[in-house]
Amino acid sequence: MTLADLLGCSLDQLMREELTEEPVQEETAWADPRYQWEVYSQHMRRFSLAMAFGVALILMGVAMTVAALGLLGDETGLPALPVLFSIAGAAFLFVFGGVDHDNFRKSCPVPPLCPWPEEVERFRQIFRIGMASAVGGILLSVALVVAVVSFFEDNDTLLLYIMAGFLLLLSLCVGGITYLGIQYDKYDENSTERVSRM
Repeated sequence: MTLADLLGCSLDQLMREELTEEPVQEETAWADPRYQWEVYSQHMRRFSLAMAFGVALILMGVAMTVAALGLLGDETGLPALPVLFSIAGAAFLFVFGGVDHDNFRKSCPVPPLCPWPEEVERFRQIFRIGMASAVGGILLSVALVVAVVSFFEDNDTLLLYIMAGFLLLLSLCVGGITYLGIQYDKYDENSTERVSRM
């Protein structure tokens, strides 16, 4: 039984059948840079989404709390619930994503490089457009909030709704920046993670 465990097979295979070459095939697959990149790329996509959604979730919680203040007032503690739930959800995503990423880094100490130059170039173009759009969205929303607040400064409830809308837009922009930033690190051959592990 110990020998079967060491060889990764059943007792029947050990005693009666020829052993399959599955472990060797896995090692051969991992030796292929394209396979390494696919595994790494899928992991980084999950990690990026977890971190980006966690950041956006906190800002969405604040937006919902501000909107709840406009709807319910501050007499009860109910408006604080959305931000508390969103922080709890974001904490779960940060811890889960961080532990998963740390485990992946231990199993793959040096992240592979993308073997397809055209994919790298395509991402760089998406990165430029995405970052410009996100930063432009933040600046535009700030300008709109300032303009609208100057017209409705006497209506506190409407101001709270405007602020909630601003925070929702901000959550999308900041979440997008977080996602693109982590993805940029994935494609960057001089990334801190890659250099520190070499």
